[in-house]
Amino acid sequence: MLKETPGERDVTLADLRKTLPVGSVNYVIDRLIEELSILKPNQVAIQTQLGDFDHKTMLKQFDLWGERIIHPVRKALGPRYVQAAE
Repeated sequence: MLKETPGERDVTLADLRKTLPVGSVNYVIDRLIEELSILKPNQVAIQTQLGDFDHKTMLKQFDLWGERIIHPVRKALGPRYVQAAE
């Protein structure tokens, strides 16, 4: 059986974590606002599972997105993003 080893050009988990909006609710909000205001994308796809989370944890993440993250991000980015999301 082959042993999986990182290649020379593979991104480390530490580097990946620096670029992803992963962390507290406030950190995720700040990172999303920063990135979306710079990139100004027409669409955004968010993957909420990185790893193997149990069902209860995933439901908690969905609740956090819906109750505490999406609204402040929309409010900060203005009408362009609110209209696109509706």
